[in-house]
Amino acid sequence: MDWLAGLIGITAKIIVGRKNKWGWIIYAISELIWIIVGLSTRLYGLVTVSGIVFFIYIYNFFRWRKDR
Repeated sequence: MDWLAGLIGITAKIIVGRKNKWGWIIYAISELIWIIVGLSTRLYGLVTVSGIVFFIYIYNFFRWRKDR
Protein backbone atom coordinates (compact mmCIF):
# COMPACT_ATOMS: atom_id res chain seq x y z
CA MET A 1 0.00 0.00 0.00
CA ASP A 2 2.91 2.37 0.69
CA TRP A 3 4.15 1.85 -2.87
CA LEU A 4 0.74 2.84 -4.17
CA ALA A 5 0.72 6.04 -2.12
CA GLY A 6 4.22 6.85 -3.34
CA LEU A 7 3.35 6.29 -6.99
CA ILE A 8 0.19 8.36 -6.68
CA GLY A 9 2.25 11.13 -5.06
CA ILE A 10 4.75 11.08 -7.93
CA THR A 11 1.88 11.28 -10.41
CA ALA A 12 0.46 14.27 -8.52
CA LYS A 13 3.82 16.04 -8.67
CA ILE A 14 3.89 15.67 -12.44
CA ILE A 15 0.31 16.92 -12.81
CA VAL A 16 0.81 19.95 -10.53
CA GLY A 17 4.06 20.67 -12.37
CA ARG A 18 2.01 20.91 -15.54
CA LYS A 19 -0.13 23.58 -13.85
CA ASN A 20 -3.20 21.38 -13.50
CA LYS A 21 -5.03 21.98 -10.23
CA TRP A 22 -6.45 18.43 -10.18
CA GLY A 23 -3.00 17.29 -9.11
CA TRP A 24 -3.89 18.61 -5.63
CA ILE A 25 -6.80 16.16 -5.44
CA ILE A 26 -4.50 13.33 -6.47
CA TYR A 27 -2.08 14.45 -3.75
CA ALA A 28 -4.98 14.33 -1.26
CA ILE A 29 -5.84 10.78 -2.34
CA SER A 30 -2.22 9.84 -1.75
CA GLU A 31 -2.40 11.28 1.77
CA LEU A 32 -5.55 9.29 2.50
CA ILE A 33 -3.64 6.15 1.61
CA TRP A 34 -0.78 7.25 3.88
CA ILE A 35 -3.31 7.68 6.68
CA ILE A 36 -4.50 4.10 6.14
CA VAL A 37 -0.88 2.90 6.15
CA GLY A 38 -0.20 4.85 9.34
CA LEU A 39 -3.26 3.44 11.09
CA SER A 40 -2.51 -0.14 10.05
CA THR A 41 1.10 0.11 11.26
CA ARG A 42 0.28 2.19 14.36
CA LEU A 43 2.45 5.08 13.18
CA TYR A 44 0.31 7.82 14.65
CA GLY A 45 2.80 10.55 13.82
CA LEU A 46 2.39 9.65 10.15
CA VAL A 47 -1.38 9.74 10.55
CA THR A 48 -1.24 13.19 12.15
CA VAL A 49 1.10 14.71 9.57
CA SER A 50 -0.76 13.12 6.65
CA GLY A 51 -4.06 14.46 8.00
CA ILE A 52 -2.66 17.98 8.15
CA VAL A 53 -1.10 17.70 4.70
CA PHE A 54 -4.40 16.34 3.32
CA PHE A 55 -6.18 19.54 4.35
CA ILE A 56 -3.36 21.66 2.92
CA TYR A 57 -3.76 19.92 -0.44
CA ILE A 58 -7.52 20.49 -0.40
CA TYR A 59 -6.92 24.15 0.46
CA ASN A 60 -4.42 24.43 -2.41
CA PHE A 61 -6.95 22.91 -4.79
CA PHE A 62 -9.45 25.67 -4.05
CA ARG A 63 -6.82 28.44 -4.07
CA TRP A 64 -5.00 27.30 -7.22
CA ARG A 65 -4.63 29.71 -10.09
CA LYS A 66 -2.54 29.34 -13.20
CA ASP A 67 0.12 31.97 -13.87
CA ARG A 68 -1.56 35.26 -14.60
